[in-house]
Amino acid sequence: MTILAQRRFVDVEPFAFLQSLGFDYAIRFRRDIQVSAQTGETWPATDWVGAGGRGRGRLLLLSTLAVVLLMLLGAIGESLGRHRLLKFNARKR
Repeated sequence: MTILAQRRFVDVEPFAFLQSLGFDYAIRFRRDIQVSAQTGETWPATDWVGAGGRGRGRLLLLSTLAVVLLMLLGAIGESLGRHRLLKFNARKR
């Protein structure tokens, strides 16, 4: 599961809680926030992302749209009874 959050979610405690639950997160925050790596390096947030400052937001949006589209197509196919026409390799050797 990936949690998406806005700028107001910039306290340190929620990050630790999300990590303890095993969740990934993509959180948008101000460019002047100091971000530390596991190695101990601390830089402003703008130095950790690409030149456009977008991080992985577009890729996350694209993958979310793909999942939603596949779920909708699957639901439509199932409601029409088309799922019975799918062929699986069920050979017994």
